[in-house]
Amino acid sequence: MYIRTRTVKNCDPLYPNKVWHRAEFTLPKNYREIVDWCHRTFGQPGFLKDSTTRWADDIWYGEVYFRDDKDLMMFVLRWS
Repeated sequence: MYIRTRTVKNCDPLYPNKVWHRAEFTLPKNYREIVDWCHRTFGQPGFLKDSTTRWADDIWYGEVYFRDDKDLMMFVLRWS
């Protein structure tokens, strides 16, 4: 699976310096396996403002967001 990565600035005015690391891909047939792996590896998803959220789930749209670039790299190495 080809994965394109990019860094996206946060649109929230309370946290203007926060960035998300986004992985973009075409939705594969095994997307459910990707969702399960992300839940096991990174915990609960969400765009919460606290530091406990490591990722945001937009897999159905072909995107996953990570707070840490190391998590993005782990995702890319596993699924590309």
